[in-house]
Parts: sequence; structure tokens; C-alpha cells
Amino acid sequence: QNRLDNRASSCHLASAVTSTDIDFTGIMADAEHIRGWGLDVAFNGHKARLQVDTGAGGLSVSRSVAEHAGLKSVAKSQTSGVGDKGAQSGYTAYADSIKIGGLEFRNCAVEVSDRNSVVGTDGLIGMDVFSSFLVTLDFPWHKLTLSPLPPYPGTTEAPASLNTEQASQSDAKEASADTAA
Repeated sequence: QNRLDNRASSCHLASAVTSTDIDFTGIMADAEHIRGWGLDVAFNGHKARLQVDTGAGGLSVSRSVAEHAGLKSVAKSQTSGVGDKGAQSGYTAYADSIKIGGLEFRNCAVEVSDRNSVVGTDGLIGMDVFSSFLVTLDFPWHKLTLSPLPPYPGTTEAPASLNTEQASQSDAKEASADTAA
């Protein structure tokens, strides 16, 4: 099946991790000043340091990171809201494997900038990547803590994910398949 046809449900957590701590790494402005916090991320086994951006969604990487990891373009794209440079051209690619700490994700979309850096870094990671977990950003201890999601109010079951946009797209596809049958 074509990855573009199945993109809403293709990215999945392949490791059986229910909670973990992942160390933050300082992204330096100069030899003495930290300008942000990042996570070490391996795309198809090739390491990059992505800046944590709570306002970003998904994974965005520079062209050089994508080339080293062998990420191939599947669709042209334009990204806006990154830095102050206006719309930036790039493409969407898929990574067979993305490792972050003890987590491994498989078959995930990655936005690639045509530039050799994304706001001066290898890229950005949005917190929605961890939507299947309760996320705690612990800056004093330089770590990101992932825990199981709490149950919905009035139930004993935790949601599989809080990514409601993805769930609604999946529900719509199932509904249209049911009516076509």
C-alpha cells in the first residue's frame, strides 16, 4: 500500500515502552550560553540533535540531516512559522526508524527543509511526537519524562493517543469504507 494513502496511521511506536526519561542536551548559542534544549534523535541510524519546540508539530529536519539518513522525498511542501524567514520550501519524507532515548518509531513522516539548518539547528521536534504519553518537561534536571496517560474522567481506560486530528481522519476513512461496502 502507498505510504501517502496510509500516512495518518503509518507512524507507530515499535518499542514496548510505557514510561521513560530522555536526557535533554543543551543547544549552545556560544561557548557559555544555552539557547535551547534538544533531544538526540537517530533517523535510520544517523544521529541528529533536534531542538525541543513546544509550539511545533511533528519532526522537521534540515536537508543535510535528511541526506545523511537517506530520507527520500515523497511530496513537495512549504513550511511557515519557522523563524522569521517566511514560507520555506522543502519536502515530506518517511523515516523507516526514528530512535529517541528508549523509544523507536517506525514509518514516520518527517518534514525536510531545503536549507542546511532549521533556525540554526539540525531540526525541531514537537511534543505531539509523544502524544501517546503524559509529557513532563523537566528543565532543572535536563530531562523529558514520559509516563502513561491518565484515564479519561469517569473511566478506567487511558486514551491510546491524544492526537484527535489523526483519530478523526481515521474514523472518517472507516466510515466512508463502511458506506461504500
